[in-house]
Amino acid sequence: CVPAIDIVPVAEAIKGTNVHLGAENFYIEDKGAYTGEISAPMLKEAGVEKNFYSAPVIRITFARTEDHLNELNVGAALRNARLEANELNVSSCWIHSAVSALDTPHRRKFLKETLSLKGEYQVFDCLALGYLKGEKPARKERNLDEDKIL
Repeated sequence: CVPAIDIVPVAEAIKGTNVHLGAENFYIEDKGAYTGEISAPMLKEAGVEKNFYSAPVIRITFARTEDHLNELNVGAALRNARLEANELNVSSCWIHSAVSALDTPHRRKFLKETLSLKGEYQVFDCLALGYLKGEKPARKERNLDEDKIL
């Protein structure tokens, strides 16, 4: 997944390879005057195959705010998770733009209370995981009341 501004050059660069192009985001309307937004048909025309917000799993990593090595530790964990997903033929997409939406005082409080955490925590990254091609498990309807935080 690349930023919208880089989709066309990346699509050209990966033509003829086994690399698949995904998008982090798109606007719900197909056309119209929505300044700064990109639509699903525009992405498809540019060569994008998937949008990962519909992924069956979104992994959110957070860490204690007082740990000065968080960026390094979380970066290493993210890299290892993506490499392992690739070994399992699971596609992954780093969605850093979701961090700002998830790392709010309200959501920090929710995570702290839900997981019985001690201390202060900050969201550091989000990773979408799913199947790009081949055999896919049957998708069940998502029920937010049944979503689990692990």
